[in-house]
Amino acid sequence: MNSSGGAGGDNISGSIKDLQDRLSSKDEEIIKYQTLLKVDRDKHSLAAASLQEELQKLKACLLEEKHKNESQKETFAKQQPNRAALEQYISQVHALEKHTSELHTKISSLEAQLQSSREENVRWMSLANDRLKAMEELRNR
Repeated sequence: MNSSGGAGGDNISGSIKDLQDRLSSKDEEIIKYQTLLKVDRDKHSLAAASLQEELQKLKACLLEEKHKNESQKETFAKQQPNRAALEQYISQVHALEKHTSELHTKISSLEAQLQSSREENVRWMSLANDRLKAMEELRNR
């Protein structure tokens, strides 16, 4: 009876050890995935912050260019410049208008990128939550 009881105890000990090893392995995988998700979230947050900062700078630049344009128009209206000066002002105004248009285009592009980043963030958060939920289910088994 002792020899058969000992063998059964060895089987149970082996099963317990195997289950403990599996649990440890799953815990390591969970930690690995949590770390990867955190790194991805951090990268995404930095990219979104960078795009937001660039967007703000472009908006400030656009506003400054508009003020310059208005200032030049006011200066132009107050003075009665000769023909050469008039042509120079018109040329500058056209250049500023072109630059303003380019800035508008760039702002639109950055806003689209920012929106895309926000949508990707929502997707990543959903994926992360789903993975965490699945890991919790694995852990609870």
